[in-house]
Amino acid sequence: MRVLAKDPLFVDPEQRRKIDLLGGIPVFRPKDHGVRETMVPGRRMIDICVERMVDGDWIAVFAEGTCNLTDPAHVQPLGSGMGHIVKGVIGAGRRVALLSIGIAYRENTDRGPAVMINRPIELTADDAKTPAAATRLAAADLQRAVDVAWDRAHP
Repeated sequence: MRVLAKDPLFVDPEQRRKIDLLGGIPVFRPKDHGVRETMVPGRRMIDICVERMVDGDWIAVFAEGTCNLTDPAHVQPLGSGMGHIVKGVIGAGRRVALLSIGIAYRENTDRGPAVMINRPIELTADDAKTPAAATRLAAADLQRAVDVAWDRAHP
């Protein structure tokens, strides 16, 4: 399995060692570096993910890796990277499944977060006609997981 992680997490040697053990792949985010500066590294990250998945690896994507302080019950807009990866892998003739996990933190921290793991869904060429279509499908599935987790955490 490979894990996508924002590039600042690779700076500290101890943190980088842990991420490297997870098969970390750095993500250079436009909000950290600017849109133009992240175009080439972003394309390379997508290509690496497609290569790894075609070779049989799994990719873990933390779509909301930053805390959603605005409205934690609703998934923030997802970037199109996941959709580009899905389209590339399906285009290479491989199967892709999506496993969404929703986490909702409770007001009472003694109990820990509520978690919902959706059933895996296989994405098809029709689902990935465009990267945007695959991204919308992933966002909707993740929102369903967050909805259940949120309801469990806030009955």
